[in-house]
Amino acid sequence: MMTQMNRIATMLKMAIVVAGWVASAHAQTDTTGYAEAVEGEKYNYGLGIPKDKIKAAQLFKSSAEKNHPLGIYNLAFFKEQGLGGIPNDTVNAQAMYRQAFPGVKKLAEEGDVVAQGDLGDIYSNGQGVNKDKSLGFQWYKKAAEQGYAVAQSSLANMFYAGQGTEKNLTAAFQWYKKSAEQGYASSQNWLGWMLTQGEGTEKNLTEAFLWYKKAAEQGNAQGQIGLANLFYTGQGTEKNLTEAFLWYKKAAEQGNAEAQCSMAYMFYTGQGTKKNLTAAFQWFKKSAEQGFARSQSWSGRLFYSGEGTEKNLTEAFLWCKKAAEQGDVDAQIGLA
Repeated sequence: MMTQMNRIATMLKMAIVVAGWVASAHAQTDTTGYAEAVEGEKYNYGLGIPKDKIKAAQLFKSSAEKNHPLGIYNLAFFKEQGLGGIPNDTVNAQAMYRQAFPGVKKLAEEGDVVAQGDLGDIYSNGQGVNKDKSLGFQWYKKAAEQGYAVAQSSLANMFYAGQGTEKNLTAAFQWYKKSAEQGYASSQNWLGWMLTQGEGTEKNLTEAFLWYKKAAEQGNAQGQIGLANLFYTGQGTEKNLTEAFLWYKKAAEQGNAEAQCSMAYMFYTGQGTKKNLTAAFQWFKKSAEQGFARSQSWSGRLFYSGEGTEKNLTEAFLWCKKAAEQGDVDAQIGLA
């Protein structure tokens, strides 16, 4: 009799595991579009599987077509941001946020951990509702306490910034660590940062290196930059300029402006790679076009000197002016 009861209970409470969290039993009985939305979140955040925005978009679209609120909400976010190959459509996204909100809220109130995390996003970002960071914090906390890695990271963000709650770096570090230990790359990167800075915990560059490496190996661009920085300076590990260059390159190829600037500088100086002024100019310019002030200053400098490109004093002035307006001291001195 007990075995039969256990089997029935197991069937009723069978959960989808996502990096250590378990969805609510009620949500599991309503599978129309739900499983696809949950799977989409796994691909979106890289929870236990490689991050894949296109696959996530396909799953969210299929879920939304079945009128599931989690699918509608996440598809709206992808439309607002133009992610996963979905064209940007801010107007439609806002309407979809409003459509999804009642259903997401209902699921969250019933204890569904995915919905709780999404509701935290909805309130924190004002997606179809009035922005309310305090409510966002409360819903993140509910999901985080159920072990949802993404919500744990979001809760840590709130503690770190003092949004929706009092700033508490110790609490931020603790929640990032819970999330990072489940393999969530964003939190692994944040742990690396806090260990590097000694925020919320004692400074430990060896530990920082290990966490940055975990994040970097999952393709997290900021983690790749953090890892490259430590290889470049020889902090927390042996100095290795070749490794530094390779990790900056990985982040740069993802479009990260900071990494593009760092890689360009290594091409310019011939550190960790063969000196290549043309490549240096090209990467400084890619970064500068994204508004990165340091690269704007370097672009102006190379246009002025004719290194890696044809000399062009007009372009030199324009790029230095852009950098100076953002407070770049070298550019300001150059224009003086």
